[in-house]
Amino acid sequence: MSIDYRLFKPDVPTWDKAPADVACGLAWVYANATSLGGDPERIVLLGDSAGGNLAVNLAYSAALGTAVSKCGPVPVPKAVVVQYPAVDPVATYERGFPVPGFEPQMLMMGYIGGTPEQFPERIKAISSATYISDKAPATLVIEPEKDGLVVSDGVYNFVDAARAGGIDIEMARIPFANHVYNQIASNSIGNQARLTITVHYLQSRGLAP
Repeated sequence: MSIDYRLFKPDVPTWDKAPADVACGLAWVYANATSLGGDPERIVLLGDSAGGNLAVNLAYSAALGTAVSKCGPVPVPKAVVVQYPAVDPVATYERGFPVPGFEPQMLMMGYIGGTPEQFPERIKAISSATYISDKAPATLVIEPEKDGLVVSDGVYNFVDAARAGGIDIEMARIPFANHVYNQIASNSIGNQARLTITVHYLQSRGLAP
């Protein structure tokens, strides 16, 4: 299943809307999985970049019982697999490399409606560290070592904090790779490694298709 969510528009931030959208999507999948030939008890969330942030936050908040959806009960997924996830919005805002038309500060301000200094409560709401608990599902993070947009050390620090918080979390580093390496170079060795690592991780937990 591919879950869509609202993107921000000028003067219409979606820091609270996008999480609600993916929570609704997860609730819908849980309710309809059986009729579609799936197993509602073997749901895994995957996401990249901003989607990785949403996947982690949704899974971890569901484990805490704080995920809210108007679409029905929000289940706790069995695992989460993310790559270059924007788990540390402040690090990305402050140090992400400004790709023309895709500048981290522009993206963050559009998403929360202003700067982190203006809206600290919104930054806390979208920061993945907020939802760390030992109830969170097993997690795999795949991170390119040269990520200049979602800065790699911010991801590394989150993984360390999650592990210290009791989460069964693993990290695979893709050397020489940058943000969206799997899209820019889909036939690369790095992307082949990413696919193999993901499949092996799911198979080892009995969660592969």
